[in-house]
Amino acid sequence: MWIWKWGSTDGGDAGVIVQQAVSAGLHQLWVRVGDSMNGFYGANELDSLVPVAHAHGVAVIAWGFPYLWDPVGDAQWSAQILDWRAPDGQQVDGYSADIEEATEGVMLSAPRVAVYLELVRQAAGSRPVVATVYPPTDASWDGAYPYQAMAPYVDAFAPDDLLGVHRSRHRRRARRRSPLDAPTCRRHRPGLQLRWRWR
Repeated sequence: MWIWKWGSTDGGDAGVIVQQAVSAGLHQLWVRVGDSMNGFYGANELDSLVPVAHAHGVAVIAWGFPYLWDPVGDAQWSAQILDWRAPDGQQVDGYSADIEEATEGVMLSAPRVAVYLELVRQAAGSRPVVATVYPPTDASWDGAYPYQAMAPYVDAFAPDDLLGVHRSRHRRRARRRSPLDAPTCRRHRPGLQLRWRWR
């Protein structure tokens, strides 16, 4: 379950959110808790969600939206997310960076995203780091989008097509790709199960 606006998701009621996830057979909740404009703003959300989710066997992946104007500054608020602890010491189970393009105001480049993700990787320790990325097309796969720069620092890519934009084209082109074409992520994580999120 992908949560962007906490207050608009069942009124921010963690118990209701978790129960819906459990009823749907989900094993992860992804919740936005930071961005370049506001830093780490979701401590209260994590305070209410993480203990309840963990009590029901549901992992919590925190996610943030770095604009990459200042990759080091973005890494600092991302590290604060990863440093967050509940009163009993529980923490988020992983972190995902939503890597958008210039159309969303992001200063995306291979060097900027590499600096950011290398620092996030250090802050995450053994927990998974996921790059939420644009679904691959011929143009993006061939260098227009920095998959290769991200790959050494992340455990997985989570292709995102929330709006369904060019859905069938992405599907066709993704199927044509050989696994050997794909950038190699930093390590295999058998417990981290991600899927293409087509809608």
